[in-house]
Amino acid sequence: MNVTLHAPGYSEARSGSVRNVYFTEWAWWPNTISNHATWVSRIPFGQRANGSVLIGVGINSPWGAVTLFGGKDICQLIFN
Repeated sequence: MNVTLHAPGYSEARSGSVRNVYFTEWAWWPNTISNHATWVSRIPFGQRANGSVLIGVGINSPWGAVTLFGGKDICQLIFN
């Protein structure tokens, strides 16, 4: 599985700006990536790009997919 948070923008000595925030990803079944969320928040002297997804990891078996674990993955990029 692979999840990448993209946040185009610029960073300077005293300020930074995020133009757009989005994910690209791939997952082999029965692994899942869902519930994408991205947002931008202000911080002193710049912005922070935020993203989160739900990740489910499983394995195939003769009896169907067996879930091993799952959880929420959160990422942040700081522009300042």
